[in-house]
Formats: sequence, structure tokens, C-alpha cells
Amino acid sequence: MSGNSDKMIQEAYSVVSECLSIIAHDPDAMTSFIKSQKEIRKKIVDKPPEKDKRSRAEKFARTLGVPTTLTNDIRNPENVKNKGRVSGKRLRSQREVAFTKASKGSKNCGYCRKKVSPNEKHDRRTCPQRIEDEKKKSMEQDSHGMFDSEND
Repeated sequence: MSGNSDKMIQEAYSVVSECLSIIAHDPDAMTSFIKSQKEIRKKIVDKPPEKDKRSRAEKFARTLGVPTTLTNDIRNPENVKNKGRVSGKRLRSQREVAFTKASKGSKNCGYCRKKVSPNEKHDRRTCPQRIEDEKKKSMEQDSHGMFDSEND
């Protein structure tokens, strides 16, 4: 509960307590007071107070007196430095890294001698032409092996 409603509850208790202390020795006044309190309770039970339909953020904003912002002005950091020993190399900017990658140029495959860009995963081990040639070679060896075993 907020501080304002706590004060109102205390005030209601003090008013009822004061009334009871005044009419404590008068049974007719006490009966009338009890009857009026029951009527008030019946009105409250029949029509409960409306719930606050504001969102949680709006309630916080009203309580704190600060308007809510829907946009996030805080951004995540670009680079994070971990604890521990520095590797000895300087940290290069993203621009510098991109420039060095672009200036390296292309390489040649060790098997087919085709030019290969730095982003392409193509070298002697992964050359598609070499893989096809090896399949053909193994097929030829298998076919020659079958004829050799028949002649024996």
C-alpha cells in the first residue's frame, strides 16, 4: 500500500474509535452506530472499489514522478575487455581489420590453381575437383581389381 492510503486507514480507525468511546455508555446510540456501520459495509461489499487499470510502468511513473520512456537510449558496449593478462598485440579497430582483409587479395588453390577469395573455404584439402578426381580414381581401381581377381 502507498503511504497515502495508510494515513487514510489510520484516520478511519481513529474516527471509529473516537465515536465508540463517546457512545460507549449509551446502548441506543451504540445500536444506531452499529446499524449505520453495517449499511456502509453493505454498500462497499455490493459495489467494490474499481481496480486501477493503469499498467505497472504507469503506476511506477506516477509514484516516482518520472515519465516512462519507451525507447532504450543505452546501448551495449562494442568491445568488452576481459580480465587477465594482455596478449601483447594492440586492439585494431573494425575498420582496420576490414581494410587488411580486403588488401590481402585472393590466393590460388594448390590443386586446381584457381583464384580463391579470402572468404571462400577452398584449398588443396577442400578442392571439389580433387575430390571428384579421387572418386574417379578409386572407381577405376575397383573396376581393375575385379578383373584381376577373375583372371587368377
